[in-house]
Amino acid sequence: MSTKDDLTAINPGVQRTLRILPWWWVLRWVWLGEGIWVLYLTDDRGLTLGQVFLFQAVYSGFMVISEVPTGMFADHFGRRVTMIAGSAIGVLAFFAFGLAPGILVLLVSYAMFAISDALFSGADSAMLFDSLKAARRDGEFTRWHGRLNAATAGAIGLFTLAGSLMTRWVPLAWPMVLSGILTLPSIVLAWRMHEPPREGARVPFLETGRASVVLVARTPALWSATLLMAVTTIAIMTMAQVMQPIVVGYGMPVWAVGVFVAVQMIVSAAGSWAADLVGRVVPLRHLLWIAPAGSTASLLAGATEVVWLFPLFILPGIGWNVLWPHFAEFVSRRAPDQQRATVISITNMAASAAVVVISPATGLAIDRLGLVPALGATVGALLLVTAAAYGAWWRAGDHEPAPHLASHVP
Repeated sequence: MSTKDDLTAINPGVQRTLRILPWWWVLRWVWLGEGIWVLYLTDDRGLTLGQVFLFQAVYSGFMVISEVPTGMFADHFGRRVTMIAGSAIGVLAFFAFGLAPGILVLLVSYAMFAISDALFSGADSAMLFDSLKAARRDGEFTRWHGRLNAATAGAIGLFTLAGSLMTRWVPLAWPMVLSGILTLPSIVLAWRMHEPPREGARVPFLETGRASVVLVARTPALWSATLLMAVTTIAIMTMAQVMQPIVVGYGMPVWAVGVFVAVQMIVSAAGSWAADLVGRVVPLRHLLWIAPAGSTASLLAGATEVVWLFPLFILPGIGWNVLWPHFAEFVSRRAPDQQRATVISITNMAASAAVVVISPATGLAIDRLGLVPALGATVGALLLVTAAAYGAWWRAGDHEPAPHLASHVP
């Protein structure tokens, strides 16, 4: 049977996947606690803000451990089964987080969240790219990815508003448990997807990881772009941890925190929805320095006691959501079919590895020196990394999307 006939044969399944994928993309993370989770940990569970940063380091540590193996799993055993497993573990993580009787179970929930996230990471983008490629629509990847992220951010904004308003009548733990219940349909949706076809023979499990690490390490355009995406990710994660205590410190009630976060998520969704259009106006060579530098610098401005600068905390969300679809396409077009999920996972692992170092250091500095001095040091370090990484990426000379590589193992 010819390649054209193969595509015709699998097309109904691929089309079903493309119909289901937007629903799964949103429902895999029905997170009602985005505006209150730090307050839940500090007020209900008795953690300090510094300890919250340490918990984040635990999460990132498990991400580092899990990213490449789960990417290899997705490349070897399939994107669909990986996404089913990620959805199921995510549901259990929500229940453990909301019902935790003590710190040990909280730590276990963080580990489960990390494993779930790692299973999604790489597999979701690879599923989208491979499905669009099978449907002869891979040129639409950036637009699809941006709009899927936009739908997720917009939905989380509404979930955040609902969860925060709930705290006027129910304990802080209730939205966390309800998140698990509402995420259950994602398991069924992932089950109904179709595994997209891939070119080339299946690569041995361990060889997939080795070849992917070699590819990233030996390709300056990949590892330098990965560092720039990592800085942008660190900025948004840091913002998520410090924003809630700052808002409450301004005298706002807990439910109002959710309103601000909901607005923040909706603005981020707009940025993600417009990512494809932004990329046509602002080339990747500019996005790769604007997003990490702008997102990082806004952290310090947002943390000052100048209230009118506080809205700058919105910028990390915009920066990440605009840059990620372009970065994911940049990486996907440079990774062979049998390594795509693993290569994307390696790029995510870099951000998690950095957070393992930066998050506890920032948390310790906050507890000892105060919020603004600690963030100042973090911002300075991240801007230096941005300058060095962008210089390396520019010297690599690979500045635009490249044709899809043939399936091979280097």
